[in-house]
Amino acid sequence: MIAILLVGTHLQGAEEAPKSQIAILEQKVKDEPENATYWNDLGVAYGQHGEWKNAVIALKKAVALKRDYAHAWYNLGLAYEKAGVLPKAVTAYKQAIQVQNPFPEALLSLGVVYYKQGNIADARTVVPILEEQNAKMAKELARLLEQPAPISAHSEAEVKTATAKPDQNNFQK
Repeated sequence: MIAILLVGTHLQGAEEAPKSQIAILEQKVKDEPENATYWNDLGVAYGQHGEWKNAVIALKKAVALKRDYAHAWYNLGLAYEKAGVLPKAVTAYKQAIQVQNPFPEALLSLGVVYYKQGNIADARTVVPILEEQNAKMAKELARLLEQPAPISAHSEAEVKTATAKPDQNNFQK
């Protein structure tokens, strides 16, 4: 299995899955196609290699098999976000929060995606809710929202600095 750590809005695998792990997981989903955990793990492995389209496909299968799989919903949101499909990322993050509350990582990610969309008003509504769940993450989001323009006007480096999680992955099991 793939070990996963929770931190921020970016993928943070304990270690990047070797390409061979993808082949192993592909075989596992062939052998047990109704196993949502295997589909989630496959999506995580694809994401760790930047294969966002494949990650989305695998993660959609995971949530289709197990509608209350909060971490798979979160991972799907992350994959959509990384693929640049922000409206679908919002939907997936909201579903993760609906299934598992509190879920501060999903709330932080939702706020960041709202910000990336230029939807500052909705991003601001996330801060007090997040404050109740994780004060440090709420401060990170509030700091990001102090930026004068939506993230689309900032470089990727500025965004990563603002969210304090540069070049990290944050898929969940």
